[in-house]
Amino acid sequence: MDISDFLRFERASQSGSEGALFWLSSRSRRKRIFILPTKFAPARGWFAFKASVEIGDAPGKIHPLFCAAILSSISAPPNLGMEYLRSLEIPRIAFSTPDDIRRSMTLNAMRMTTEYRQSGSSRVLQLVENRLELGQRDIVHDLLVYVMRQIFDVRAAQREERDNRADSVAAYLGLNATQVRTLFQRERLSPTNIAAHLQNGKAGTIKRALDVPALLASQIALLEPELRHVRALENHYLTLLDEIVARLQIGKSTPE
Repeated sequence: MDISDFLRFERASQSGSEGALFWLSSRSRRKRIFILPTKFAPARGWFAFKASVEIGDAPGKIHPLFCAAILSSISAPPNLGMEYLRSLEIPRIAFSTPDDIRRSMTLNAMRMTTEYRQSGSSRVLQLVENRLELGQRDIVHDLLVYVMRQIFDVRAAQREERDNRADSVAAYLGLNATQVRTLFQRERLSPTNIAAHLQNGKAGTIKRALDVPALLASQIALLEPELRHVRALENHYLTLLDEIVARLQIGKSTPE
């Protein structure tokens, strides 16, 4: 199904876009569409996506996180554009599995996702294949919602780690914390570049006479191990998401 059956896109603004479900952009390092919840302010060049029809966390409805999961599995061009986004497709889902079976199988899949993360067990992928063979695509829909929620939690944790470190720097130097946070949210953390911005007054006047580049280098050195951990966890979930979506896409044109 065309993505426009469910979603419409517009340019996001720092002041927000009323009714937006998520923000999305392309990230050159990951070479895939990157999505964040709207509780975080969008950066320049991001898009907002909104529902074209009624979707949500209710029986028989496509969940917004399912749409986010499908989009997250897609390779993104360096300059993500509206035309490209509108050309994308969402696999068709028939909500036909009895509620008790759907709930039980989804809970099993969630437990197997933990096994996949802890031991590399492939049982969750076997479950996906079995459910698809039986035409129970709504169970795979629910599993993707769960996996996307884990990815959002990991991304939130990464941003919080960056914000906490930025707040420490801002407090120590007497600077505007919001502006320092913006610098720390850049994908590539460069002590030299961040120090240059701060010394040029990007976040206000520095209140202490000290070696700002050295301070930034030490703070980022403390932050990097935490970021490596959450990046590894995010990549783990993205790998699983890709495996599930690939299996779902194989039969996307099959009549329901």
